[in-house]
Amino acid sequence: DIEADTVVEILVKFMDDARARHATARAAAPAGDLDKVRREAHTIKGAAASLGLPAVRDGCLALEQAAKAGEAVGPLLAELGRRIEALPGQLSTTAYALP
Repeated sequence: DIEADTVVEILVKFMDDARARHATARAAAPAGDLDKVRREAHTIKGAAASLGLPAVRDGCLALEQAAKAGEAVGPLLAELGRRIEALPGQLSTTAYALP
């Protein structure tokens, strides 16, 4: 079993990485770099899936698919950002509350 402190450390690193990758995707979208949007979503999706964060994983999957299809990604990027930023509040009443 993994100690709660270790899980929190992993989640903090996930949040930092997810926020940075989301920002990169947000910057790439207006420039039309949908491949970069897709790659960033794919990377966040894998980490979210590994950590058991289905809302973030599903948001990434939708974004990844839209970017691959050349569809509009703005609303999906916004939704993914909301899902990422909701995590600290969702975890706040658990043993894995973020600092």
